Amino acid sequence: MKPIKPKAGMAILTVMLTFTVLFILLLAMVVVAMSNQNTTLRTSNYTKAYYVAESALTTRVAEIRDLFDTLVDDNPDPSTLFAVLEAEVALLPETMTYEATADEDSVLLTMTESEGSLDYPDYLFYTITATSNVNGESRTLSKSLGFSYSMGGPGFIIGKAVLTQRSMIIGDQKSQVIGPIASNLLDGTTIDLKSTQLNIPMAYVPTGRTSSVINPTRIGNRITEVSTPFVFPTINYPVIPTSTPLTLTIPAFVDSKATINVFTYSYLENLTVADGQTLIVNLGTRGTPSTKKILKVKNINVSGGIRVIGTGRLLLVFDYSQGILNFGPKFNVCGNVVGSCKTTEPDYTKFLMYLKTPTITFGAVDTYPKLTFSNLQLFYGSLLTQYVNIEVKSDNFKGHIVTAGNTVNFSANSIIYKTLFYAPFATITIDSNAVLSGSLVANHFSINNPQTIVTYVEVDKESFPFSIDFPVTELSGYVPGSSGVIEGPLLENP
Repeated sequence: MKPIKPKAGMAILTVMLTFTVLFILLLAMVVVAMSNQNTTLRTSNYTKAYYVAESALTTRVAEIRDLFDTLVDDNPDPSTLFAVLEAEVALLPETMTYEATADEDSVLLTMTESEGSLDYPDYLFYTITATSNVNGESRTLSKSLGFSYSMGGPGFIIGKAVLTQRSMIIGDQKSQVIGPIASNLLDGTTIDLKSTQLNIPMAYVPTGRTSSVINPTRIGNRITEVSTPFVFPTINYPVIPTSTPLTLTIPAFVDSKATINVFTYSYLENLTVADGQTLIVNLGTRGTPSTKKILKVKNINVSGGIRVIGTGRLLLVFDYSQGILNFGPKFNVCGNVVGSCKTTEPDYTKFLMYLKTPTITFGAVDTYPKLTFSNLQLFYGSLLTQYVNIEVKSDNFKGHIVTAGNTVNFSANSIIYKTLFYAPFATITIDSNAVLSGSLVANHFSINNPQTIVTYVEVDKESFPFSIDFPVTELSGYVPGSSGVIEGPLLENP
């Protein structure tokens, strides 16, 4: 029997079948690998989407809290507060993007009024929602915010040209106080009227202390005894946000000018402006004229000018324990971007400077730093300081001074209208030909220079940019304002 020989081409067919099977197996492996890769990528994007939404939500909550704190600083009418807050939030960007990453990522943000809580009946609640999208994967997170607020009132009543805790000396050489005066006369101190006074209609002293007024006949009307001490309220310092500020850098000066934008809570490592240069701080258009926009600065070295433009007020924050403060001989600041900045009635509220000191300096008066304004410097703004002594030698200083320091020495021939010097622990000394109208509140007070005039004018709340729990001489009907914010837990929406 002859053996059966393989048919021609069977070897080729076998090889082709083998390669086909191997190709199918390889294709299956590739498909499985690609599927796993896609699953891994989707899982990674899904995880990223959560953290992107969380980051945007945290940022927006901080922005809303900043807006609320700024608004309540001005003791607004409760019927309009939340309408204004909603309008302010509506002006914030609806979306956030993260251009620094290689992903296509964005977040849509909304704020809607939500149901209240039986546990917090006095709070108005909103839900803040962040919906992220990272390379097609989406996550939605939300958090509730509750706000409470009550308006203070009537508030801001001083009613005196000069008010002291202790002594008062109105010197000779024709210095004058025009308006009522008052003192608690603590520690056996006196009111010494050394000059020929014709314009003090009334002096208020504690019961049984009329004899502590030296030369009482120089009081135009009479001396009134009061049974309770005058109230010297604490200074309410701004709450600096705990959120991370936006870090800024000053661009190169072109034609001696540069501009930075302070639209939200911002930080600047070094504020440096050379003589002849002008730094323009643009506050943007968001907010109201009284909205404070915070710029925290570590080191300040300014010999040139600072101009503040836009809507709101710039609150420049400096901490003596963290950096160096140096104003050059031609330092100047105001809320006007053009011209020489000088005006007879400047806006004292556009530029606000808040100076912090280490808490360990409290009471250690020998360690208090001193801020001095020399005769060539121009300052059209207002000062709020902790334990800082202040000396003003510049005729072009115009603005309010609030300090917990030990001394305020005003030796400039400046004219300031409707100003408030509130220094309840300090000796305020006016030893120049200054003309001041408003109120001066101090621990001790003295004027003894020719032509110095202090005239009582009520300083209204709209023109005073800081928060103090007034009144200090009238308590009838006074209710301090209050506010609060609570945050709910972070939730993920299905």
